[in-house]
Amino acid sequence: MKVLFTIVFILCAVNVSAQNIINTLGAGGAFTIKDSAKTFFSFSQSNGGINLSHNFGTYEGVLSLAGTRFLYAFTSYDGAIPNTFLGLNSGNLTFDAVANTGIGASALFSLADGSYNTALGANALNLLDNGQYNTAIGYGAMMNTNSQGGMFQNFRNIAIGYLAGKDLYGKNNTIVGTMAGDGAQYDLTNVTLIGYDAEPSGDVMNEITLGNNAITMLRCHATSITSLSDARDKKEIKDLGLGLDFIMKLRPREYHWDRREWYDNGKNDGSKMAENPTAGFIAQELDTLQMNEHAEWLNLVLKTNPQKFEATPGNLLPVVVKAVQDLKRENTELKNRIAQLERSQERIIRQISQSSGSGRKNSEVSMAGRKQ
Repeated sequence: MKVLFTIVFILCAVNVSAQNIINTLGAGGAFTIKDSAKTFFSFSQSNGGINLSHNFGTYEGVLSLAGTRFLYAFTSYDGAIPNTFLGLNSGNLTFDAVANTGIGASALFSLADGSYNTALGANALNLLDNGQYNTAIGYGAMMNTNSQGGMFQNFRNIAIGYLAGKDLYGKNNTIVGTMAGDGAQYDLTNVTLIGYDAEPSGDVMNEITLGNNAITMLRCHATSITSLSDARDKKEIKDLGLGLDFIMKLRPREYHWDRREWYDNGKNDGSKMAENPTAGFIAQELDTLQMNEHAEWLNLVLKTNPQKFEATPGNLLPVVVKAVQDLKRENTELKNRIAQLERSQERIIRQISQSSGSGRKNSEVSMAGRKQ
């Protein structure tokens, strides 16, 4: 059975009419395009396979659509893991990079000498020039990430979601969620952002953010978070000095949220104030207290973003426990004093009772003597 393989060339020129060029292959045959030294293209009738057999590199072997590169792979040097790009203007025809994969229009478009990066989505890692081990999935994920003049400053980052980590700069970060981490050009290290529009508090390191500021409940079957607390990893252990006196200076408050970001001009006027009140602390008041008590090390307030202070009231737990212990000691001391007073009172009552009894007996004896 013969298979018809047709390549159609339409040639438009003066006095030249369109032509059809037909090549009919026999069973097991192959169609090959080559010059005297190299084979560029071949098609196998037996398995339908198409092979671009020329070594990829420089600008050779690129498949284009309307003059724009669309699909190609190349190896920057012998023995290196090849790069693979699929999508209009995906990749940058660079030769100092290895093991990169870009799928989507303009994915890894600016790549210079970064390696082991994976971009899946239009404009994903679009401006990354230098960087390693980054993974961006979603339209515009880490699209503006670049070296900012430094070499390999962006590495081991993961961004998943539409515009996730759009302007991220840093290392060892994990960002998951639509528009998570897209609010500003952040310089982050070992930061995790999870959820729609989740944003860090600023240029920070070693933080986890769950959700955006619309989240009102954190739900989990477990009621507490386990943290490292091994005595073998701690030095200069001593009893906490802060306790009841510190707790008594705290100011628990009731308030209504009226967030500035709820207003187009960033100025809250009460018109969008939450209906229900909330109980908690005021970050500025906590900060003043810990400074006055020389206890900034409690880290009750996060001030990375000067426009939006954050409180960590969970750090008060050891102080609250110490305050309860202080109260227990005071209560025990008062109980002991009361018990002593009660015992003293009982002794006095007995003495008075005994004294009264002796007096009655003496009076009775005296009366008896008179009668005689």
